[in-house]
Amino acid sequence: MTRNGQRLLMLIDDEPAQRRLVAAIAVRRGWRAVFAADGEMAIAMLGTPDGMQLDAVLLDQWAPEADPSALIDEIRARRPDLPLLLLTANGSVAQAVAAMRSGATDFLVKPLAPERLLGALDAAVEIEGPGGALRSVPVRDFHRLPGDHPEKDNVLEDGELIVAVTLPAPTGGRQIYRKVRDRASYAFALVSVAADIRMDGGTIASAALAFGGVAHKPWHKPALDAVLTGENPSDALFDKAAELLLSEARGQGGNDFKIPLLRRTLKAVLREVTQTGDAA
Repeated sequence: MTRNGQRLLMLIDDEPAQRRLVAAIAVRRGWRAVFAADGEMAIAMLGTPDGMQLDAVLLDQWAPEADPSALIDEIRARRPDLPLLLLTANGSVAQAVAAMRSGATDFLVKPLAPERLLGALDAAVEIEGPGGALRSVPVRDFHRLPGDHPEKDNVLEDGELIVAVTLPAPTGGRQIYRKVRDRASYAFALVSVAADIRMDGGTIASAALAFGGVAHKPWHKPALDAVLTGENPSDALFDKAAELLLSEARGQGGNDFKIPLLRRTLKAVLREVTQTGDAA
């Protein structure tokens, strides 16, 4: 974050029109954009004063056959906690999964919808350190997986405090949160699904979903958002989304029941939020 409180986004793209679009969208929510024409320039910029204060990177995969994984690996080696968004014209499930496996934080499909970019950049936890230094962490990156430190469930360092949470602008869509509990008296969810879906006529214009009770942290799978966006809602589409979400899910014996439970809950939420079929 820069000294004047603006968050800083680096766009890796050599197309002037795309640069202007991203800068115009980002400024709506207090972001400032800097630009790198290619990967070599982006790596060099990481060592500059602006590069040291970056809050996110947006990488445009301008050629469908180009493999961004090497550049993502290089950025990750230098800035492992920096949110990295991949922008591509190819909205296939395989492409989205490959991007996430290579280390991307989120996956955006062209043409770039303003609310999709703002949703990926916003919802941030503002953190103040012992000396008054401020840093901003996207909500999706605040909780962490156990790794080598299972005692830590978030990215707070010693002496740091959460001082604010920045929320994104409303998408204009319909939001639903469904929490499935063992009994009404139990506070903890067996599984939960949060959905923000914006419809344009009979088509899903934008989608954002998150899941609770199924991992060590609140779970978001950008490939799932991508497979829903631009499609007409149907049970076949919802089955496809559930298959994608659960393709790598593994139970631990006592919680195997959560996999089919999450499948049913996801489909019910999608029916309800798109107002198609029976949401029961």
